Amino acid sequence: MVLARSGSKGLPGKNLRKIDGTPLVSYPIHAASQSSYIDFIYCSTNSREIAEVAQNSGADVSYRRPENLATDETSSVDVVLDALSFLESEGKIFDYVVMLEPTSPLTEFVDIDSALEMLCASKGNQSSLISISESISGHPQFTFSLNQSSKVIPLDGEKWVFKRRQDLSKLYFQTGSLYISEVVALKEFQSFITSHTLGYVVPKIKSFEIDDIVDFDIVEMLLLKRSVPNGGN
Repeated sequence: MVLARSGSKGLPGKNLRKIDGTPLVSYPIHAASQSSYIDFIYCSTNSREIAEVAQNSGADVSYRRPENLATDETSSVDVVLDALSFLESEGKIFDYVVMLEPTSPLTEFVDIDSALEMLCASKGNQSSLISISESISGHPQFTFSLNQSSKVIPLDGEKWVFKRRQDLSKLYFQTGSLYISEVVALKEFQSFITSHTLGYVVPKIKSFEIDDIVDFDIVEMLLLKRSVPNGGN
């Protein structure tokens, strides 16, 4: 399931912006269409224009997202559950749901398949999965607060001791690019992240998420570099 509403404030028209001639909304649809396991691709949107592009890219858009589920405050889970309810009323029943974001166009079908295999291998123990990446620049030991005099203050309130990157304990952040859950579990817990959630680690190059024009420029550069044989060398 691809979530692509209109009305982005951080980057207006975000989901229809093109990289290498392809709208962002089409990237996750193309990745899903190459997956060995995904058998139905649905795009949830409140926009006629996005729906048209998504349909031309291979997604089902038979149900238009209601405007009350297309606000800045709307949770992704509410959108997914609403769409699943409609699809189930049409006789389309699923064991798993995969949520992909147009804002993470570096996600590939191999990521989807590997993540699904990882989750299915733990069936009975874990019921959902999210993509994560190692936190380095944002590691707590590299992070400060500021007092009113602009003095840097260690988060733990103690004297900061310099550590090399390779000496840091491994911590991870949620990339926002890939979410998977058993449908039954998603309905029960109302979240992709529970005490039964696996972390699928993606490399730094796939951890970027587009929220503003700076993110867009970075991801555009990475995508264009990836599309050039030998990385442009």
